[in-house]
Amino acid sequence: MQITFRPPTQDDLDGMLHVEQSCFEPEERLSEDEFVDLINHVAKTTVIADIDGEVAGMIIGRTTSENLLNNDSYSKDLDQKPNDKYVGILGLAVSPDHQGKGIATKLLAQLEELTKQTGLSGLILDCRERLIPFYEKHGFGLVGRSNSNFGGIEWFGMQKNM
Repeated sequence: MQITFRPPTQDDLDGMLHVEQSCFEPEERLSEDEFVDLINHVAKTTVIADIDGEVAGMIIGRTTSENLLNNDSYSKDLDQKPNDKYVGILGLAVSPDHQGKGIATKLLAQLEELTKQTGLSGLILDCRERLIPFYEKHGFGLVGRSNSNFGGIEWFGMQKNM
């Protein structure tokens, strides 16, 4: 099994949607239109894990000046700005067929390297409470309850400084 890490293209849309639908509850999912916007605006801070031409996983990032995400972080004003300090992780998902192989950890490492290369201060993300230990294991600290209620869900903000 050869894993290639690369930026997304429009050709990845179906694979990204498949991973999203297989990993997230309906209220957590982004729409197809939102994915098209993300590919068009945040490909430089998004990484696909490709196995034999298949989207096996993805980490979707966008730059931001805020240290916590909010509802607008997922769809508004996605282009990088000069005062942006962080890469906000909008989603990390690995297809169920490929879970347990360390792909999520490798995707985080890929995005961390991109963050360092661009000179940004760190990574931020929102997650459900049950995922806090996973991200703490990868060096993230809990900031507190998020400013987002995306999908009507209680989210927790986490941050990792570079």
